[in-house]
Order: sequence, then structure tokens, then C-alpha cells
Amino acid sequence: MKSLGLDAPQLGEHAWHAFTDDRAIDNVSVDHRDRVEAFVRRHLPSLDWRRARLLEVGAYRHYTAHILAANRGCESVVTDIAASSLRDG
Repeated sequence: MKSLGLDAPQLGEHAWHAFTDDRAIDNVSVDHRDRVEAFVRRHLPSLDWRRARLLEVGAYRHYTAHILAANRGCESVVTDIAASSLRDG
């Protein structure tokens, strides 16, 4: 089934993201930040964060990339199927 140029699963995801209020966003965003930093410490210990570029795909309302950009000085880009989710994040 096609609707608005999206297939049915994508349309459902778009609607859910556009209208759902998730009160755990702050905690999840910080948890994601902690996991990214732990991964970098383990696998890329000499990473120069100021030269790093971070892409957060399917960000929903999470703002992990924004936290890392503010704290570490990296460049960040976030994407999601629902523009309203990105604005809320």
C-alpha cells in the first residue's frame, strides 16, 4: 500500500514519531551519549573529537549528537523520518 509516497510501515513510523510524547528522551539521550563515548574510548582512543563528524540516523527526539557536539566539539547531523521529532529533539 502506498500513501504520501511512503509504504505502510514508513507511514506508521512517521505518524508514531510525529504524535508520541516519550518522557524518557532525556535519559535515553544521555545513555546513548555514554555508550558512544565508551565505544570511542575502546575502539578509537586517539580520536580528535573536534575533527569528528557524527551522523545520528533515526534520531527520533533523541539529542545524543547535539550533546556530543556541545561537549566534545564535533560536528553532528541528525536525521529522522519525522521532521517534527527532530524539531522536538
